[in-house]
Amino acid sequence: MAELFEDDLQAFLGLESLSAVNYFTRLQVGNAVFHSKLYKRVSRRNTFTVAYSLNGSSSISYGQIEVFFKAAVGTRVSCGAIVQPLSIADQDLCKEHEVLGRPVSHIIALRRPNRHFFVVVPLEDIIDVCVYMEFSDSEVHYVAHFPNHLEKD
Repeated sequence: MAELFEDDLQAFLGLESLSAVNYFTRLQVGNAVFHSKLYKRVSRRNTFTVAYSLNGSSSISYGQIEVFFKAAVGTRVSCGAIVQPLSIADQDLCKEHEVLGRPVSHIIALRRPNRHFFVVVPLEDIIDVCVYMEFSDSEVHYVAHFPNHLEKD
């Protein structure tokens, strides 16, 4: 499995070998537990689809966590996730909805992930776990932010 993202991870960490890298399949941050796609003990919950930003960017990207990593790089420790990015589709769920809002901004249309393309995302750049919705009769899939994150008092 590591062969698929080995070059990207080595470049990100600046290491010649990945022998010092430890991989793990779940992570707890505060009260939230994130799983990777490789975590098999829980099959009903999809907590591996996440929203993230890269390099301090204000734009939000979406992807699915393949695996987490931790590596000693010189005197510092680098932690992150190997993520299969999901590209945003050219369509919206709908432009206007009486209940969900105008426009519907918490449900995003996406394309299937490329099984051979990965990005390395530092843990601090993971914004939120999302709900991934895939339909067998559609090329477009959807990701939604949890509604209670969007509430305002």
